[in-house]
Amino acid sequence: ADDCAKILFAIGQQLTKRLLHTSRKASRLAFMDVTSRIVNTLNDLCEEPDAMSHPQGTQIRVSRQELARIVGCSREMAGRVLKQLEEDGALEAHGKTIVVYHERS
Repeated sequence: ADDCAKILFAIGQQLTKRLLHTSRKASRLAFMDVTSRIVNTLNDLCEEPDAMSHPQGTQIRVSRQELARIVGCSREMAGRVLKQLEEDGALEAHGKTIVVYHERS
């Protein structure tokens, strides 16, 4: 009985996490511009287990096509935003590899 309760609790936690993720994504699509959505998505991807530590920040691998699909824009727009963020000194992008720089405090 105790194992059953633990399993149900774990399932509830996963469902809550997924619902929160989905509602955040929906509000981003509704209320944020593309640049903000991309910045937030990149920050989320930096928190994923497959993100790698880098001397200047965090390195992630994501194609412009996949990034565009996640944020709900065209591949071209995702590429333009990444280029602008690179010019602003927020990141470095080469192919699918993106290094998101840490903020200096």
